[in-house]
Amino acid sequence: MGIDLSDLRKLVDVCTLCGSCNSSCPVFEIELTEPYSPRGRINLIGELLKGNISDNEEMRELISVCLFCGYCQNSCSKGVDFRSIFSGYLSGTIHLDKD
Repeated sequence: MGIDLSDLRKLVDVCTLCGSCNSSCPVFEIELTEPYSPRGRINLIGELLKGNISDNEEMRELISVCLFCGYCQNSCSKGVDFRSIFSGYLSGTIHLDKD
C-alpha cells in the first residue's frame, strides 16, 4: 500500500514553496537551515524527481529527521500532504540516482 512515483510527483507539485509551513516545524525551529524545513525537504524531493540531484545518504538523513507530527500539514493553505511525500520518499519509491 505504498505510494507510486506518479502519485509522489503529483503530491510534490501541490507545494508552491511559500514557506508557511516552516514556522510550525519543530525540527526547523532547532536547526534554522532550509534543508531542515518542510519546504526545504519538499524542494529536495522535487529536485530529485526532476533528475537535478542524486539520492544519497545525506539527503535521506535530512528527510528522515521529520517527526511526522503534522504541524506543517496543518499550517499549509494548499493542503500539501507532507507525511505522504516524506514517507513515500523514505519507503524507497524514488530510485533516480544519476550514477
